[in-house]
Amino acid sequence: MKKIDFAKLSELGLLDLSGERGVRIAVFLMNGEYVREEAVSIAMAQFRENGSNCSFVFVEWYRVCELHRSGDDGTAEPAEATIMLRLETGQEDHVAGRGDGPINALDNAMNKVAEVKALGLELGDYHVFKVGSGGSAARVKVVVDWTFHGWDFRTVATARSVTEASWLAMVDAYEFAHLAGERIE
Repeated sequence: MKKIDFAKLSELGLLDLSGERGVRIAVFLMNGEYVREEAVSIAMAQFRENGSNCSFVFVEWYRVCELHRSGDDGTAEPAEATIMLRLETGQEDHVAGRGDGPINALDNAMNKVAEVKALGLELGDYHVFKVGSGGSAARVKVVVDWTFHGWDFRTVATARSVTEASWLAMVDAYEFAHLAGERIE
């Protein structure tokens, strides 16, 4: 598979590697805040920092529920995600999805939105890492692997909860796929 990296993002016009911005990206890499494979999240952060609106779906709110029964035999009920969103057209939509865990449920719900499903984005794997100290209150870093039109890439986000960090990484992927659209080969 082909990898989406800094050079490809620059070629697509989605990342400015010149001047001060290029230096800040280099500092992120040297400090270990990002690794090269997480270039897409860096590009999306830079895009937002420039005041550009890369969101084609504005999420009003989302909710994820998991049912755990006391004394259960270990068989998990599917998680459920509900998302209230507004499309670029101004149309509001309410979608729900079920899945094997909260992240799968959120992804399944978002893929019920025609504009998201049309992107052809496939969630592969994801990894969760503890960031810093704080025991169970520590921040987490989530790294999500994606495939988009034959290209592999990763998104990354940090937050206080695994679900929130995963959601933020998913949003980076949706926005990247929307922006890259037909530009990607």
